[in-house]
Amino acid sequence: MKGRKRHLFVRKILRFVLGPALKRKFGFEPEIAELPGPCLIFSNHTTNWDPLLLSLSFREQVYFVASEHIFRWGILSRLIVWLQSPIARLKGTVGAGTAAAVMRRLRKGCSVCIFIEGDCSWNGRTGSISPAAAKLARSCGAALVTYKFTGGYLTGPRWALKLRRGKMRGEIKGVYSPEDIRKMPVDRIERLISDDLSEDAYERQRENPVVYRGKNYAEHLETVLFICPFCSGVGTLFSNGNEFHCSCGLFALYDDFGFLTGPGLPFDNVAKWDDWQTDRLRLLPEESGDGPVFEDGDITLREIFPDHSSKKLGAGSISMFIDRLVCAGADFPLSSVFGMAVHGRNTIDMSADKRNFEISGGKLFCGRKYLLLYDQLRQQI
Repeated sequence: MKGRKRHLFVRKILRFVLGPALKRKFGFEPEIAELPGPCLIFSNHTTNWDPLLLSLSFREQVYFVASEHIFRWGILSRLIVWLQSPIARLKGTVGAGTAAAVMRRLRKGCSVCIFIEGDCSWNGRTGSISPAAAKLARSCGAALVTYKFTGGYLTGPRWALKLRRGKMRGEIKGVYSPEDIRKMPVDRIERLISDDLSEDAYERQRENPVVYRGKNYAEHLETVLFICPFCSGVGTLFSNGNEFHCSCGLFALYDDFGFLTGPGLPFDNVAKWDDWQTDRLRLLPEESGDGPVFEDGDITLREIFPDHSSKKLGAGSISMFIDRLVCAGADFPLSSVFGMAVHGRNTIDMSADKRNFEISGGKLFCGRKYLLLYDQLRQQI
């Protein structure tokens, strides 16, 4: 593969220079293991630093499938490609081209890692595993390795601006030969991957509490939690330092174990609150009538092109109805939207009518509520 010697050299330098600093910063303990030849590695995803941390477990070069938006960072993107040549995938798309690129790397004797959820965890739990991942594992002809992070969500919650200092670990959960994988039906491979990578950060905390020290624990929590359990208000929640409030009077304190406390608060953690708001969300379309279920101002709409360039299409407001999304004056029927995802804390990636778009807002814009509503409405459609 072109540039592979350079990638190996850069990786060795980074591993020895950055490795000790990363271990200290994250309290990270990597399991050291040898890869059994070219492998397809599936891992859960807890922080933006996971590729660098996972690499500390292996002496061999590992290539990563990465979100397409990192290829739109100008000079920094070109540097990343030159240094490590990641494989691009636009979130919210089918990803057939990505699968083909992974197969090509494996045939060239390279190991490739995919963060199997396609996204960092929102609530401390491992997300769903796509059947397409199991099919790729079965057809690629390489060994399958499952790798699990623990402690990462509370070290760097997706919605937070700053890291917290605690404990984090990465370990090999399973190594499966190509022959063994080919003998399994797809649903059995799905269960195997799910069993190996399933994680609940809060259940782990209850069993073995760890302090995660930092500052402003609750800030930007409103980018993941958007419905108040007291008044059912949407967009009425706001954070301040370690505190989380609603205009109705709800008060919650986020502590250094990652739990929430407050008078009358029905949930003591983000995951439980998220479960409740996901169920409550099912009632909102009917309650909204002919009006928008969600709406926000101050957003920007861009079109994303295959060469990773982008074009600003407009700015203004976003509104989501039960049958369409209206954004910066553009109208997208939900029947034409075949994929939606969120990268970072709050930027929406969307595919519609064979075109790809990005919707970005301010620091406290909650893109996730649009994603969850889209998932629910799309199932009905």
